[in-house]
Amino acid sequence: MLVRPRDFEAIPEDALIKDTLGREEHVKAVCRAIAEMEGPAVVALDGGWGTGKTAVLAMCTAWLQSEFKITVVGFNAWSQSHTQMPLVDLVSVLTAQHKPAAGTLKKRVAAVGWHLAKFGTRGLVDRDVIAEATVSEDSWDNAEKETAEFKNQLQDWARASGPRGLVVCVDELDRCRPEYALSLLEVIRHLFDVPGVVVLLAINRSELSHSVKAIFGGDFSADRYLRRIVDRTVQLPVPQHLHRQEFLAHLLHDVGLAKHLSGPIGAGTQQMLLTVASPPGSLRDLQQAVVLVAMATASMLDPSGRLDPVHARSLIALIVLRTQAPDTYELLTGGKVGAIEAAVELSRAWPSAPAAAQGFDAGQLDDTKRLVEAELVMMGAVSARRSRFLEDFMPTYTAAGGDETIGTYVQAQLERWSKDPLARAGSIAMIADRIELFAQ
Repeated sequence: MLVRPRDFEAIPEDALIKDTLGREEHVKAVCRAIAEMEGPAVVALDGGWGTGKTAVLAMCTAWLQSEFKITVVGFNAWSQSHTQMPLVDLVSVLTAQHKPAAGTLKKRVAAVGWHLAKFGTRGLVDRDVIAEATVSEDSWDNAEKETAEFKNQLQDWARASGPRGLVVCVDELDRCRPEYALSLLEVIRHLFDVPGVVVLLAINRSELSHSVKAIFGGDFSADRYLRRIVDRTVQLPVPQHLHRQEFLAHLLHDVGLAKHLSGPIGAGTQQMLLTVASPPGSLRDLQQAVVLVAMATASMLDPSGRLDPVHARSLIALIVLRTQAPDTYELLTGGKVGAIEAAVELSRAWPSAPAAAQGFDAGQLDDTKRLVEAELVMMGAVSARRSRFLEDFMPTYTAAGGDETIGTYVQAQLERWSKDPLARAGSIAMIADRIELFAQ
């Protein structure tokens, strides 16, 4: 079992083979546009948290290399911020990945980068900051000369890379400390602003705006600041339902859950799991939910390594409730409301309209909603009183404010399960205990 799904990787030989989110046309469109740019240019791939920006950037990197023979250098601002000096980190990665035409160029560019880093990024672009830091005028003049030399060398480097220049792909900027993120942006804008260089950033513009405001204050216009740095922004569309299914199938295989969530219980449980990624959720939320399911199910396997299908369905239904209606989840698992009340509240909280607007099929969501509600109600049924429970269900459900159409569906599911000799109520307390044990 993997508790950390494998990082997405794209290879130049077949850049799009691992595309599970239907991004092929987006990747090709972005790459074709970049291939026609002369630079300098800064292009941002903007997408919310967990929308697959890293995968798109990786596929762009590989396709630019294979299709257009462009020299591309990738920089992970989160994992490669070794020195906490953006210029040094970025130049070090560039010189490590790229072999320039001239043998000494790598050393010269690296040396320039280290020299400039001594003054700090903001000092390179703001004379007042240097004055306040009591840096001498000679130091300023030297920094100006080194800046010009750095940009000349970078331009030569880009020219030597090939007729289409150099593309620098920057990922994980959103995860960095605000100071580092903004310093890196200024390095890109002021030092990499040379002919032949195109920088492709993967960003969550909303989160990056928070970083800008954290540095400059809440009244500062973060949008205006980012527009001065980024020349063009590409808005990544939300993945469609079919592609989310492919992504989920990949995750289940990756963490070792596919063998447990297959057969008769597979379609229902996977259908319920997908709702974790419905608004306000994301693909990252779905990834975390899958890992939670993997750990909880591993703790509930019988001695032969099998998972009780009722426990699997109940586990995922509770996780969906925890995601979509957390307050109701707390009341249900704390014994303060019954399963019928919880199912009704989930129905009210279900984000059908917003979800449909963001790539989810409304009819599919409604079907899933009924399935989750049926699972929750089934958990509330006591086996010894099952026939009485079935008789009382509809009056109790409608009295609690439930939709009669949904109630009819749930009733049919309950009657079907009641005839199954293997069907039994899952233990809400036990399953919730496993969820909370591994949820953090």
